[in-house]
Amino acid sequence: MFEKAKIISGLIKSKKFECYVVGGAVRDLILKKIPIDIDFATNASLEDLYQIIKEMNFTMIPTGLKHNTVTVLIDNEAFEISSYRKNQNSCPPPNHSPTRLDDASTRDFTMNALYLDIDTNDFFDPYNGRKDIENKIIAYVQDPKDRINEDPLRILRAFRFMSTLGFCIEKNSLKQSLASLDDLFKVSPERIRVELLKLLSGEFVEPIFNSYFDVFFAIIPELKATFNCVQNTPWHIYDVFTHTKHVVLGLPSQKPLLRLVGLFHDIAKPKCKTTDELGIDHFYKHDCEAIALILPIMKRLKFSNKEIAYVCFLVERHMALNHDISEKGARRLIKNVREHFFSDTESILEDLILLAKADRLAQNPAHLKNLPFYDPAVIVRKELANKNNIYESPLTGEEIKNLFNLSEGKIIGLIKDYLIDQIIEGHLLQDDKNKAISLSRDYYESLKS
Repeated sequence: MFEKAKIISGLIKSKKFECYVVGGAVRDLILKKIPIDIDFATNASLEDLYQIIKEMNFTMIPTGLKHNTVTVLIDNEAFEISSYRKNQNSCPPPNHSPTRLDDASTRDFTMNALYLDIDTNDFFDPYNGRKDIENKIIAYVQDPKDRINEDPLRILRAFRFMSTLGFCIEKNSLKQSLASLDDLFKVSPERIRVELLKLLSGEFVEPIFNSYFDVFFAIIPELKATFNCVQNTPWHIYDVFTHTKHVVLGLPSQKPLLRLVGLFHDIAKPKCKTTDELGIDHFYKHDCEAIALILPIMKRLKFSNKEIAYVCFLVERHMALNHDISEKGARRLIKNVREHFFSDTESILEDLILLAKADRLAQNPAHLKNLPFYDPAVIVRKELANKNNIYESPLTGEEIKNLFNLSEGKIIGLIKDYLIDQIIEGHLLQDDKNKAISLSRDYYESLKS
């Protein structure tokens, strides 16, 4: 990647323009990480860049013309090149061409306002970003209020970097970020969704749950009811929000969508909470009731239908493995997963196992200690490995139709489902047509009555 980046830098410089690597790539290099992508800033205009790229004979994509940005593809690797910008709040002289200092003043954080000459390794660091990186500090460039007013998403980005890098937010930057949380409604839901998933994927997300939980509530107000929602039950020692935090932290950071499931899994508990005559709290049907809350949230944040289906499915079944599961129960679960996610059955089940484990470990350890060891993964994986776990009715729809002289209709589907259930329960072999006919007749009579 760096050899290709040097080709771009060299060609732009050969036309007597400045060219620097900027932003996250420079930050990552200082942190001794390998950059995921490399972006450039230059004093060449968009028209100049068009001409230079044309001479390069590289593929160009006009990805961000609004911000004077183009993307260059070299062997399927993408490099963004932006012309210098000037701060909207500045008052430059007429016909003033933006400089790299002007451009630096438009950046969000000091750690992202670093410029590296890839050929000489010289830095341009007007806001002491390198020092802030070394001290693990996230600070807005110049006035935090101005930077947030330019783009309120920067609030979420600050907390996302706290979560992913383990940095602290500088005092004034933190104060202004928290004071401006309501401005997030000005940001497009698609951009919020992206930052939320990145924030959840951070290895250092715990401090945000502990001290800056209002960030979550600003994005998802429906979560606020879980805060300080007491769970007076032998199973739990935490309120719902704290339990939720431990579940999220117990899930792999590399699976942000699964961590979102963890964030949502008990969202309906406040709504479903009841207390019996002994003072014990219950949350009946909170797993099912959660869907009515989650669907509007995910649609509001413009998640895809596939992502919505995944999250809702796991939340609705997050208790399926919390208690002892029999072989028959495992077979039913596998069948249910296969009906919804046929090609992803194994990965969905593995995610459900991870969720059940995280949920269980976030409960009352003293209570769990008195229970027999239980690992649902053993039973589920055993049944999943069984080559006979793809269940089909011994009778086809056409055979059922002819047997009972039926027209097309849902009764045929009900009978097929009944026969599959009998196979799962161990009362019917998949190739036993005679017994399937007998069972079908009994079931058909019960439907009529």
